Amino acid sequence: MPDVSKVECLRQLQLDRCVNLTMVHESIGFLKHLVHLSASGCSQLRNFPQRMFLPSLEVLRLNDCRELKHFPDIVNKMDKPLNIDMTNTSIEKLPNSVGNLIGLVSLNMQWSRKLEYLPSSLFTLPNVEALYFFGCYELGTFRRFLPDSPPDANERSTSKRMHSGNRIILLNKDSGLSDEDVEAFMFKVIFR
Repeated sequence: MPDVSKVECLRQLQLDRCVNLTMVHESIGFLKHLVHLSASGCSQLRNFPQRMFLPSLEVLRLNDCRELKHFPDIVNKMDKPLNIDMTNTSIEKLPNSVGNLIGLVSLNMQWSRKLEYLPSSLFTLPNVEALYFFGCYELGTFRRFLPDSPPDANERSTSKRMHSGNRIILLNKDSGLSDEDVEAFMFKVIFR
C-alpha cells in the first residue's frame, strides 16, 4: 500500500477482504480527518502502522486479520467516540498507550486467542461501555492488570447495587476469567 500522507482530506478507508494485503503504510496512522478505517478479512495483513494518531477516528475494524500481531502505540490523546473491532487476530498485547484512547466506547477482541496482556490504562478510560474477550483463553486473570485489590464483602454488595445505574461492561465467561476477576474489574470500573 502506498504513502497516503498527501491525501489529507481522506475520511474513510475501506480495505476489507484484500486477501493479499500484507502491510498498511505508516502514513495511514496520521491522517487527521480519517473517521472510518476498516481492513476486515485481510487474512495476510501482518504490518499495521507502529504508531497512530487519528484524532477524528470513530471506527477501527481489523477483525479476521489473523496474522496481525501488533496494535499501534497511540502517540496522543484521541477523544472522539471510538469503536474498535479486532476479533480473531493474533494480537498478544495492547500497549500502555491505549490510555490515550480517551473516547473509546467499545473494544471487541473476541477470539483473539493469543491475547495475553491488557494494560491497566485500559481500565481507567472514562467512556468505555463494552469490552468483549470471549475466546481469549490466554488472558487467564484480570487481577494482575488492576492496581488495587478486590473489595471486601461489604463493598462487593455495594458494587452490585450500583452496577445497574452505571455503564455495563460485558465480559464473557468463556474468556477464561473467574467470577472473582470479573467482580474485581467491575468494582474498579464503577468506583474509579
